[in-house]
Amino acid sequence: MLLPAFLGFVAADGGAGSYDQSLEVDEEQRKQRNVVLGVLRNRTMQAGDDVKLRTYYETYALSRWTVMDNLPRLATFRRELQNDLNQGRTGPAHDFLVQLVLDFMRRELKKNRPPTFRYNAMLTIGSLNQVDAMSSAQPVVPLPEALDDLLGALADPQESDAVKVAALLGLLRHARLARGSSTGIGDPQVRDQQVIPAMLQLIASPQPPDRTAAGHAWIRALAVDLLAALGQPGAQGEVIKALAALVAEDPGHPLVKETAARALAQFDLAAVSGLDPKELAVTLTQMAIQICDKELQRYEKEKRRGTTPATVAGSGYMGGMMMSGGEGEAEMGYPMEFGEGMEEGSEMFSGGYGLFGTQTTQRSSIQRRRVGALLDAALTGLVGSKLRGRQLKPSDPNRSPTGKPIQYEGVGAADAARPIVRDVAVQIDELLAVLLSEKSDDEVIERMQTAKSKLEKLIQAGATPAAAQTSGGTSTG
Repeated sequence: MLLPAFLGFVAADGGAGSYDQSLEVDEEQRKQRNVVLGVLRNRTMQAGDDVKLRTYYETYALSRWTVMDNLPRLATFRRELQNDLNQGRTGPAHDFLVQLVLDFMRRELKKNRPPTFRYNAMLTIGSLNQVDAMSSAQPVVPLPEALDDLLGALADPQESDAVKVAALLGLLRHARLARGSSTGIGDPQVRDQQVIPAMLQLIASPQPPDRTAAGHAWIRALAVDLLAALGQPGAQGEVIKALAALVAEDPGHPLVKETAARALAQFDLAAVSGLDPKELAVTLTQMAIQICDKELQRYEKEKRRGTTPATVAGSGYMGGMMMSGGEGEAEMGYPMEFGEGMEEGSEMFSGGYGLFGTQTTQRSSIQRRRVGALLDAALTGLVGSKLRGRQLKPSDPNRSPTGKPIQYEGVGAADAARPIVRDVAVQIDELLAVLLSEKSDDEVIERMQTAKSKLEKLIQAGATPAAAQTSGGTSTG
């Protein structure tokens, strides 16, 4: 596989003479594969089974990873190894192989190995499981012993960005699989004293001189996703405040702002102490205003020129997160392999950012979705991923048209913020509907200008029409 060049992580792997000598590979051991798989399927260790496993993996299956000519095949090797582990799932044979792989990767990472090897080795450490079972009755359990390696890589100033990204992906995987667990990364001592402080430091860090802006944004976004997966707001709401600061960054990077806004919907904000939910609602509203303002300015500029941007990336926002990576490309696109996809309802807005072109051009359609991705993130932070359309429009911000309570997530879960949240959300929701429509770009821009003006007035007033309507006796609780 190829590492993503746009991140500026590493140079090419270079020649074989640049690194430690590769391990010898005993090709004869290939014939022992069925024997080894039989040992794993039996799940018990008979006399001599440890020798069979160690010989096969250390002299053939894993030693292949260190050969320069095999670097493009490492993603395939990882999948093969995972399939082997799935054969055992749990038990002595499985545990023996897990420890053997962990020891091997630790040992080789101490050597001078090519960046592609190091990245895949750390990905492998992050993917090891204590239990590889594939059923709801016995779910996958990540290997707790791997946490020291993952956290250590992040803390090591000499470690490459490629390995740090692999470590982040591993931690994110642990967090998503351990939801509700009090062990592993869910252990409060590990989570609160090691993982969360490390992520807060990472999202607040400035861009290093040897890292691209896109690469730094992606790393920060991974850290945000990890905080959201852990679901802990912090004793004093420090995680929520850090996410709000990312949303408020001006100009900030679109990927970071979008990820942070969506992450806010993953927390029970009504239960967070020391948090002003109305202030947080204003921050998300200002994000939507900034999106509109940037697009309005850019559209007018391009219209005066009578031109459209040469490329999507030329809009000033990010284009795609991925470059073509050949085999194993999906591994670097963590939403495909490690993530859970976008929030419900946001898939229609997938893409980058920028709004230009004519009504009939494919580029215009793509770019509208890209603007929508950011606006949808702000909406998700305000009300969660499920509230849309008519649910947001009744005069009472707490009741649906049928009179049933509206189930707010995100900032709207807090009573104090609900009136402003509801009316802001209505404006964003209606604008998103226009972005998806067949209306011309001029009509879309006109609606965007109207929405921007209304959002600004809602903030300036400090109260909303909904708040005024309910002040005369309609319940807001």
